[in-house]
Amino acid sequence: MKNILKRIFYFDKPITPRLITLFFWLGVLSSFVSGLIFLLDGINYGSIGNVILGLIIILVGPPFTRFYCEVIMIALRSIRSLFRMMVGNRE
Repeated sequence: MKNILKRIFYFDKPITPRLITLFFWLGVLSSFVSGLIFLLDGINYGSIGNVILGLIIILVGPPFTRFYCEVIMIALRSIRSLFRMMVGNRE
């Protein structure tokens, strides 16, 4: 427990990549679950629209989640690079 708190509060290792990975897998899981809910709801009630929507969510959700996480990572890396350039110019 002490080691975990040390990693979080002393900035030895960045936790942002791990958080983004966690958000990615949560997004993939939620895409599959919500797509499956729409799919089963469409099958139970005979709604072809919900079946199609469920399939679209299952197929498009994970790549969209990946794209979104990569955009966040690029933005964070850009901020880090700008910060390094700013600190480098002061010295």
